[in-house]
Amino acid sequence: MRNKKLILIGLVVYSFTAINHLYAGDKKLEEDVAELRRILDAQSKNLATSTAQVQEMVSEFQKISGLVDQTGHGTEQQSKILTDNQRRLEVLEEKLQQLLTQLEELKAAGLLPTSSIKDLGEFKVFEGALSKINGSDYKGAVVSLQDFITKNPKSRFADAAQYWIGESFYSIRDFPKAISEYQKVIKDFPKSNKVALSMLKQGFSFYEMQSFEDAKAFLSKIAAKYPGSNEAVRAKDKIDEINKLEEEKALQAAEKKATM
Repeated sequence: MRNKKLILIGLVVYSFTAINHLYAGDKKLEEDVAELRRILDAQSKNLATSTAQVQEMVSEFQKISGLVDQTGHGTEQQSKILTDNQRRLEVLEEKLQQLLTQLEELKAAGLLPTSSIKDLGEFKVFEGALSKINGSDYKGAVVSLQDFITKNPKSRFADAAQYWIGESFYSIRDFPKAISEYQKVIKDFPKSNKVALSMLKQGFSFYEMQSFEDAKAFLSKIAAKYPGSNEAVRAKDKIDEINKLEEEKALQAAEKKATM
């Protein structure tokens, strides 16, 4: 994964270098490119910080897990720390995934040498909304993103804006609303590269709501429609996790019934 991140960041840097060269004679575009470079630098720093946090959490998580595995059980304090750390790790990994997705959008903006002043201007407004997400101002982000779509319905960033509305509701654990907003990506932007990811997050939302059958139904569609994709791999992993949880619940129910 580390190599993938480095390659991604390298592509983004290369893309902005290409734009800078192409529009070297236009002062307005030079200023826009400088602003986008600032955005890229900030996002890269966010990514580096989040990556370091995830790595630190993984090490701590593995250490405590090892202690529990060695003894066959953990103290109440160790178990609590393990549970807390697992949740923190999940949150950090989600944040890391968000940053990687945003960097892909930065790369897409930079790889088009025909980008107009209008495109760059729209992207700066769009990135302003994303910065609210990175600052955990999810409700503010929703307002900004909805306003962006209303004013720029044909923008090449409109599908991404709609996706991040869904992500904002997912982050505040309003899963029914998140599912509805992700569906708008699928319905309104059927050719978007955010469709598979939106379907995946719908499945994740049902999982968080403990609606396991609905979750598996959505996740199974991804594996069938986008075989071999990163979303399909993540969908399969989540389905396996659900199956394991259901097996554990069935076993616990059987044990409880046997003691009655």
